[in-house]
Amino acid sequence: MEIAIVVALAVFWLSCAGFCAWVANIKGLNSKNWFLLGVLFNAPALYILVVGLESRRPDTKHLDDRIFLITVAATVLIIFTLFIASFLI
Repeated sequence: MEIAIVVALAVFWLSCAGFCAWVANIKGLNSKNWFLLGVLFNAPALYILVVGLESRRPDTKHLDDRIFLITVAATVLIIFTLFIASFLI
């Protein structure tokens, strides 16, 4: 039972870090650094990246709103999934 919770949290943690790297790449930032920040700080690093930093690449500035919506939707989905999983375990 406890192992399932640890695995679920590890998947959530690494998915946030991977999403940080993906968003950083789209915005023209160093994806390796943002992956490490995502591993260290998890969701706060993701929100700083999505909301706080503008894109350095002019061809992707129009994606900022879409990335924000995807981030909010993914966060809500993950929290809902963890909530449901806590009742099933």
